Amino acid sequence: MKALVLLILRIPVFLELLQRPLMADARITSACLDSECQPVARLVHSVSGVSGPCDVNNGGCEQHCRSSDGAAECFCDEGYRLDFTGKQCLDVNECRLLSPAPCDHRCINLPGSFRCACNATYVLSPDDRRSCIRPQDREGPNGSAPFDTSFLRTTKYLVGHCRIQNGGCAHHCAPDASSRSLVRCSCRMGYRLAKDGKECRDVNECARNNGGCEQICKNEPGGFRCACYRGHELHQDRRRCLLMQSTNLRRMEVTASAARSNRTHFIALSRFLKQCPFNRYGRNCEQKCHCHPQHGKCHQRTGHCKCKAGFHGRHCHHRCERGFFGPNCKQRCSCGPNSDGCHKSSGRCFCKKGFSGSDCSISGCPDGYFGPDCLSPCRCMNAARCHNVTGECHCAPGFRGQLCEMSCPEGFYGQDCRRRCSGCDMCHPETGVCLSHFRFNCRGDACRSSLQTCDCEHGSCTMGRCICRPGWQGWRCDEKCPEGKYGQNCRHTCRCTKGRCHPADGRCICPPGYTGARCEQPCSKGLFGHRCEHKCNCSRNSICDHVTGRCQCPTGFEGTRCDTPCRNGYYGPNCNFRCGCTNDAPCDAFTGGCRCLAGFTGPRCENICPPLTAGPYCGLLCQCKNAGTCDPITGYCECPAGFQGKYCERACDDGFFGTSCAFKCSCPTCDPVYGDCLIGRNAREL
Repeated sequence: MKALVLLILRIPVFLELLQRPLMADARITSACLDSECQPVARLVHSVSGVSGPCDVNNGGCEQHCRSSDGAAECFCDEGYRLDFTGKQCLDVNECRLLSPAPCDHRCINLPGSFRCACNATYVLSPDDRRSCIRPQDREGPNGSAPFDTSFLRTTKYLVGHCRIQNGGCAHHCAPDASSRSLVRCSCRMGYRLAKDGKECRDVNECARNNGGCEQICKNEPGGFRCACYRGHELHQDRRRCLLMQSTNLRRMEVTASAARSNRTHFIALSRFLKQCPFNRYGRNCEQKCHCHPQHGKCHQRTGHCKCKAGFHGRHCHHRCERGFFGPNCKQRCSCGPNSDGCHKSSGRCFCKKGFSGSDCSISGCPDGYFGPDCLSPCRCMNAARCHNVTGECHCAPGFRGQLCEMSCPEGFYGQDCRRRCSGCDMCHPETGVCLSHFRFNCRGDACRSSLQTCDCEHGSCTMGRCICRPGWQGWRCDEKCPEGKYGQNCRHTCRCTKGRCHPADGRCICPPGYTGARCEQPCSKGLFGHRCEHKCNCSRNSICDHVTGRCQCPTGFEGTRCDTPCRNGYYGPNCNFRCGCTNDAPCDAFTGGCRCLAGFTGPRCENICPPLTAGPYCGLLCQCKNAGTCDPITGYCECPAGFQGKYCERACDDGFFGTSCAFKCSCPTCDPVYGDCLIGRNAREL
């Protein structure tokens, strides 16, 4: 009873459909099959005004769609195969997959097809365009190769011209419906028919809506492909782009969009670089950052705040607690108890008065320095001691003056020149011992001294003796202080950890890459060179050599700034190692491991999937029937002409023929392989 009501309800709709004009590809199957009537007629393909599974967005298919049991089934032009999605079409490399080899000499793969080429002194045979013959072997009466037409003399087929040189068509040839002597040429997806009706011209898909690609569209013969900016990778839908997911690459700025100006950064969100204000982030800059404008930076994709050195917190509003420093305050200060904490950015210790060193463990300032941080160089001369707090000079015996720059006057000696010489007019300025050449010679009331002169190169002559300037020694003050010594007569020992000390005052002269009173501290992070005055120009993930400024690249990167991911085929630190992957397998830039493409296996992806297996890791089982070939990459069956279905299990429906049963017959009954019309007894036999 329910079936009868349903039939009555559907009859008006069905009658209305019958009154509408049918589309070119519409067919209605009989409601009665083998003398047995079904409850309702079934509509196959589409009727004008009625939506079928292929009518909306071509059923999601890239090339062709047909209805199969009420569902959309995608199929591709000859020379292409379905990918793992069952929607997109990929080029088939006939030169590699066909067995035996399709060409006599050389095979050249083309999008959707292939062509053969011959070695020198040979030409392609006009019969099949695959065999290679010598020119003299093909000459006929007219200087051209005659066709062997004996295979055309058959009683079974009415042969069209498509069997002879593909009817002159560049791609597809089908008998014309109006005349058996004419053919109809058509092109594969991605091409359009030229004005001559035979040649096929490439269509530039990128010219319209960027080919549907999110970032970069690259036109190719017969199709196109989407690509992404550096730092992104293509999504499985082959249209969208995603940030690379590797641990190190996730943090890497996209090089193509890493230009910065003041407080503005750029992010690649589409075909072009799009500029976001410093306080915005996300797709189309829709989200607002909440990071502190001076103390933090907003991640261009996630909005996560990255705090500058010396600050921490979710939004970088808090200064580091005592004893911590660096980005997000994660590093602990290494200062001892004689410090007042450390610098929040660099971690340098602030020593209390009277202490010095990288950890404030040295009591008093090093020789030659004074002040709260022992950073002020003393100016005292002639081996004088410098007060480590005030810098006041305490002169050695025999000298005087604010900087101890003057020798004692004649007749005086000792500390601060306060003592008089005894028994002579000239005495040693330090000890007071009379100099024999300068004793008094008196004649009555007239006394005179017999002064001697001396030749001092780097000093002054006093009482016939050279008094050397600091940094010099010898009778004539002509010898420099040896390495590691300094001061008056080179009496003092240098205390520099690195570099050398000044021969006069003992001040440490640091080599490039070091700083501090004793040159004991390497340059702070981000600085290098002489006096650590130069800024490094390395990417965030690399290490800057504090001496030369050269960038030491982490694994997976190369370039002067270490901001360039390894070229394809290379991996490791500075990308110094070559990958051994085969069959176009990409190489992991960090480990060098090969990521095999579908259809291949092995440590270097050197092995093709074993027979009857396919796909990623060769995990798909082939189930093709009727001489269908299994694609080693996708596992999909490539049906021979005359068959269709997921496993090539079904013959072409009546009225259709060819590869994937994609072509309509031009007569009621045609050959399911070639489309030639069948007549008379032969039609009944088939």
